[in-house]
Order: sequence, then C-alpha cells, then structure tokens
Amino acid sequence: MPTVLRPDLPPEIDDVFRRVLAKHPGGRYQSCREFIDAARVALGVTGQETGSSPGYGIATTGPDASVPPGSPPGARPDRYSWSSPASHAYAASHPYAASHPHAASHPHAAGPGAPGSLAAASPSWPGQPGAGQTGAGQPGGGTPASPWYRQPRWIALLAALVLVLAGLGTWAGLSGSGAHAKATPMPSMSAKPKPATSALMNALILANRSGDATGKLPTSTCKQDTPTRVTCTGPAAGVSGVMFQTYPSLTALYAAYQARVSALNSSQFKQNFSDCGAQVTYGEVSWNHLFQHTKSYTVGQMTMGMVKDDQAAGRVFCNYTQGLEYMVWTQNDGRLMGYVAGPVHTNVWDWWVAVHHNIGIGGAPMNM
Repeated sequence: MPTVLRPDLPPEIDDVFRRVLAKHPGGRYQSCREFIDAARVALGVTGQETGSSPGYGIATTGPDASVPPGSPPGARPDRYSWSSPASHAYAASHPYAASHPHAASHPHAAGPGAPGSLAAASPSWPGQPGAGQTGAGQPGGGTPASPWYRQPRWIALLAALVLVLAGLGTWAGLSGSGAHAKATPMPSMSAKPKPATSALMNALILANRSGDATGKLPTSTCKQDTPTRVTCTGPAAGVSGVMFQTYPSLTALYAAYQARVSALNSSQFKQNFSDCGAQVTYGEVSWNHLFQHTKSYTVGQMTMGMVKDDQAAGRVFCNYTQGLEYMVWTQNDGRLMGYVAGPVHTNVWDWWVAVHHNIGIGGAPMNM
C-alpha cells in the first residue's frame, strides 16, 4: 500500500489502490479516468483549478475565470477541466481539437505554460525556472507549498504505477492461458514454512533402510506430528498403526509408559510378570540388544538410570484386548516410547522384533 512507503500520504489513498489491485476485474475501477478521479479525492484535490490557483487543493478567491461569460449562476466547467477560457481558445486552434470534441477541456490542451494549464497551476520546485519567485498569495513572497502528493507529477506517477502493475498482471495471465499451459499457483504470503525433519523422524527413516526393518516404516505412511512425535498408519501388513514419542527425561518417559500400560491393563500396572514372545500375548519385562528379556530390573531402577544398556535397553508390555494385539515399549537411548497395534499377534510381534532393535536416536541404527 502507498502509505507503507510514504507514511505522509492520507490513508484514503490505500483504499483507492486496494480497489485498483482487486483480484477480480469486477472489483476494480472501470476506467483510468474513474481511478484518477478517486485518487484526486483521496489526495484532497477537491477544488477546480484555474489560472490563478497556486496549486491543487488550495482555495482561490474572486470570480471563477473558468466559467464562460453569460453562464447561469453556479455553472461549473466539466469536472475534469483544469483550463481557463484562454486555454479553450488555444485548444480550438490546435490540431488535436479537430478529431476530439473534448480536446478543449483536456488538461494538456492549453499547451505548456498556457494560462490554466497544469504547468501554470503547479507550484515551482527548487531548481526549476521561477523557483522562489514571489507571489500574491503569500506575504513575504512565494507561493504556498502544497503537500507533495497533491502535485500533478505525483498523481501522474501513481497512475503510471497502476498501469505498470496492471500490465504485469495481464502478462502473467496471458503467459499461462495457452491450450497446454499449466496453472502455476502463486505462493501465499502467509504460508507457513515446512517444519524441519526432527531427529526422531530421521531415526525412523534410517531404521526403514537398515537390517531386518527394511520397508517396515515407509515414510509415506508416517507423519511428523511434532518434533517429538511421529505417527505411522498401516506401515506393514497386519499392523494398524504405530506411534513414536520422545521425552525430555527418563522420569517423564517411564511415567508415560506406566500410564499407557495401565490404560491397556484395566488401570493396573504390573511389571516382570511374564515375557512377551511369539506365542505369548500378555506380559511385561525388560529387553536388551542381546535379545535377552530379563526380569532382573525394575522400572524404578531404569527411571533412576541405574541399569546399563547392555543389561536392559528398555521395557516392553504386550496384551491382546478388544480384538487387537497391543505392544508398548521403551528405549532408554533417546528416551523413546513406541506404541503399536494390529489384529494379529504374530504380525505385530514380528514387526516389533524387526523394528525396535534398529532405531537409534541421534546416531546410526543398532542393527543387531
């Protein structure tokens, strides 16, 4: 908007340009003349200019010299006429008038410097001929300076800017209007940048390429909900869905683990009562990367970090309930918890065995 670049402009000019740049043609001005008229009003150019006017928007005194003699009281010239009777006489003899009936009222018809012309009405700029000359309208000499945006050159510049923008828009539309052209959507100014791939997501991508887990976590099935949570829908046959989440501490990890297990076990949390296996659908135990599931360590010890990774890398719970086999497991490395479900215990178990050994947060997969 113009006021962004020129804060001294009146805010009404923004409304004019908002309409000029409307997305749909029906919302724009129907002609350049209509636009210029609206721009003049927004810029405070409300008075008719005469040969004696010192500048746009400045009231003049005395009779209106632009009204022909003998006109009815209150008569005004055409609202777009900025000329005096002298300029009408000049225009009548100008070749332009022969083919244009309204040439006499055209702002440039009076010729440079003619009475009532834009050049005569415009105030002098520093460095121009006549700059600093005294005038009758201001004590001590000098014509009263009007705001820059009311000067003819700036109105012309604003109009030229609109024409350039309109031309660019037309070119963009024509360049994609061919029979085989493909529409290229403009990027939204408010579009949010795509979030960076998190360490968790990167670990799952690597797991999908390594060891026995190859193809069991295709990226097309996984979505990064947050930097610390990823959900995968139908990543493999017999697996309905998986959720992975990392936590800021072992305390937070095992609090979430116990809550999840309790929700799948009639609100009760039991530990080290049975080993999950290919044929065992219900149990809770610790696991390590040597494929050992031992009952020697408690959740409390693992929460305190008292258990080494080769003793117990995490814990696992399994339960078949409400027509689905659920497995919940933790991994101390990366403070990760996984949660998988599917209708067939064997499919869920085989998927978990292949995947959980190959997830390495912040490094290469374990690939044991």
